[in-house]
Amino acid sequence: MELIPSSLLALIKKTMRKIIRIGFIALVITLVSCVENKNSENNELKRKELELKEKELELREKELNFNNQKKTEEKESLSSIYGTVKRGVYLIYTENEEGVSQGSAFVVDRSGLAISNYHVFKDASSAIAMNEFGDKFMISEIIEFDKEKDFIIFRLGNQNNIPFLNIAEQTPKIGESVFAVGNPKGLSQTLSTGIISGFRSGNNLLQTTTAITHGSSGGPLFNEKGQVIGVTTSGLGEANLNFALNIKSIPVLKYVNQIRSSNLSSNLSENEIKDFISKYYKTLIAEDWNSLLSIYSNKLNRFYDKFNVDNFEAVTSAKNYKSQFGITRANYDIRWNTLSSVSSNFGTEIRFTMDYKIERKDKNKASTFVLDIIMVV
Repeated sequence: MELIPSSLLALIKKTMRKIIRIGFIALVITLVSCVENKNSENNELKRKELELKEKELELREKELNFNNQKKTEEKESLSSIYGTVKRGVYLIYTENEEGVSQGSAFVVDRSGLAISNYHVFKDASSAIAMNEFGDKFMISEIIEFDKEKDFIIFRLGNQNNIPFLNIAEQTPKIGESVFAVGNPKGLSQTLSTGIISGFRSGNNLLQTTTAITHGSSGGPLFNEKGQVIGVTTSGLGEANLNFALNIKSIPVLKYVNQIRSSNLSSNLSENEIKDFISKYYKTLIAEDWNSLLSIYSNKLNRFYDKFNVDNFEAVTSAKNYKSQFGITRANYDIRWNTLSSVSSNFGTEIRFTMDYKIERKDKNKASTFVLDIIMVV
């Protein structure tokens, strides 16, 4: 075994001490570098946290602005909905022995199918409907009514393009917002709002805080979308106790968009129309009751102020007319220049103006009239 010289051993030891010292310094530098890197990472994390907080505050601010904008849009949408649905709401004037009364009604299909409360028409000898523009429509047909449930289904005029309202498929829950459009005390197209506050009579009645006063009876109660959920019926005038008949309890859907047709051709020429009118009044003047019976349909949807009468009742009414009003003679003079006609699914609607002159026993009563006549054949 060869021994290492002492001089060489001393050199090796000296060199090893330098290596250890250098390694220690490198270790210290490495540790310091790690600390600096860690501090730098902490600062980066804090910076990112601040950025996230700023973004979170920005999102909250945007959400708040969105909710405020949404509430504003909801208010505007009610105004917009009202502007649309009011076209389907009508003011009803009825006349009876006690005078003139007012109510409301609304249309649910383009043919003029309409709904109101039965009590609005009760004991009425005549009735007309008026829209937002003041246009007047006759009640051309009574389709169905129920005194107990207090509804009536009828038809306005004989048209095919009347603005109408949509019926809701679902009934709102208690607490949901609703609104009504009616004619309280003759103040047409009045908007009132509220909520559904209860269901009564086996859900046939909707209790609501929406104001319903005299003149609003028979008008529509809407959900937030402007769809009909009920027929406004009554208000107790206290504690926001108001009621509407649930639209689901009225058998109106079976009549909506029902297409009817006439047994006669609706494409009548002007000469055919004139011949028909002349024949009708000659028959009346001649008091030819058998011929008159054949002119009338078996059932008339309307005959003057009566509805759904058979032809025998119509002839009987015509037969008793002179004696009932003390008339000894009558003469009809038709203004042919006013003649107009419109064809539809219901037949041909004929309109004209006529001078009607009579002689009567009571000389103090009127004897000259100008009549606007409507016939549907």
